[in-house]
Order: sequence, then C-alpha cells, then structure tokens
Amino acid sequence: MTDWFARPIFCVTDVEASIRFYVDQLGFTNPWRFDEGGKVFVAQVERQGCAIILSSQWPDKAGKAMLFISLNVEPPTIEAATAALDNLRAELEAKGAPVKEGGGATASSSSTTPTATSSSSTIRTRPQPARSNIATNDLIGGCMASVTGFGGTFLRANDPKALYQWYEQHLGLVNAHGAFTYPAPTRYPHVVFAFFKQEDGYFPPSQKAMINLQVDDLDAVLDRLTAAGIAVDPKRETYDFGKFGWLTDPEGNRVELWQPLGD
Repeated sequence: MTDWFARPIFCVTDVEASIRFYVDQLGFTNPWRFDEGGKVFVAQVERQGCAIILSSQWPDKAGKAMLFISLNVEPPTIEAATAALDNLRAELEAKGAPVKEGGGATASSSSTTPTATSSSSTIRTRPQPARSNIATNDLIGGCMASVTGFGGTFLRANDPKALYQWYEQHLGLVNAHGAFTYPAPTRYPHVVFAFFKQEDGYFPPSQKAMINLQVDDLDAVLDRLTAAGIAVDPKRETYDFGKFGWLTDPEGNRVELWQPLGD
C-alpha cells in the first residue's frame, strides 16, 4: 500500500517576512525552520492540517510554486519503495508527463495558479515515518550500498498518546502519521549517534537512551518551558559546536536540547 503526503513549496524572496505574514495575519504556526548564517532559507507554516513549505533556495523562481509529494510505502522495505517510485514514474510517462531522473521523480505541468505561472511536482518515496528513508540513488545493484543517515529514535512509553500530546504542546513537535518527523531542510547537517558506558552519568544510568532535539534558540525555548512549569535543568553549556540544555518529560526521560552554532 502506498499513501501520498503532499505539501506545496512556495518560492519566496524573504522567508522570514513570509513567516510573519502567515503567523501574524493568517494564524498559522511555524513548527520548524532551517537557517544558516543568521538567514532563514526554508520553513514550514501550518494550520489545521494545511502545511506549506516556504523556500528562498530558488530566487529565480520567486512567485512560483512546486508540489512536494512523499510516497509513504507499506511494507517499509527497499524493494517496496523502489517499486512504488518506478511504477509511478512509468504511469506519469505513459500519460505524457515529462519526468526527470534522480532520487525521486519530478513531473512538470503548465497550469497557471494565482501563486504560480508554472508548477511542478517533486515525488519521493519513503517508508512510514521514523523508519529508514530510502531513495533510488541509495541503491547499487538492488542492495543498499551503505548507511546514509540516522533514521529515527524509538522510545517506550507508559502512555504514548499522552506523551505525544505533551511534546506537541510544549515543544511544538508535529505528530504526522503516528510519529514526529522532520523534513531534511529543517535539520542541521550533523546528526550524532554515540554510545555511553552503562555507568556514565551524562544522563541517568537507569535511562537506556536519551534523545537530543535541535532548536533554533535554546535560551528562549528553555525559558518558555520553565515558565510553563516544566522540569528544566538550570545548567546550560556552550561549546564551539553549540549550546546545550536539558529537561525532563512527564515519564521521567531526560531530554537534551541542542542549538547548533555552525560547522
């Protein structure tokens, strides 16, 4: 089974100004953004199931739009993901839609909309969220050539539904299709996967794993959580690769927050 998950990408010249318009005047929220060197390049705004990606990565396309479609494949296997994309590519080509090769398929149209004089749809396969993200160019001879990234974190909870609601309310995470997911442009390029000795005190030895969430303003996030009565560790640390702080969620999990400061 393959489900489609679509979001429009609006090409703009100033992402921050666009965010202010959608948030201040249209009542949207801004769950994530990607910035570099103090400038926001990509962000998502959403309201009641309507999600829009704002991007300034293509200045020559300002005022135009694209449709980004993810194919959520079930069962979540390399073979199923590859077959879903190949089948869709064949279907589009059979109907006369020009398709570009790559990690996904890009189909173009010439329809005119109020926000775009031409449009295109970028389609990529992915298994259900929080599992391996598979693209066609990750495959060599039908087999995965290497590990290409960190796919997700899985934690046990006494009450998963309540814990999802807590993270949504206090940290602004968005639960889509039964998991918290982050499109690639929102993440700082470096993702850490590290091992600690059982007795190491960096996080409680009784806690088998600790999640690290990237934030864009550590002090503002921790101050807001403290004001809301959340258990926030008063300790904050700064290194040349980022600022760190910690909180404890309702089930006693210590969570690390990281504000990257650059490469």
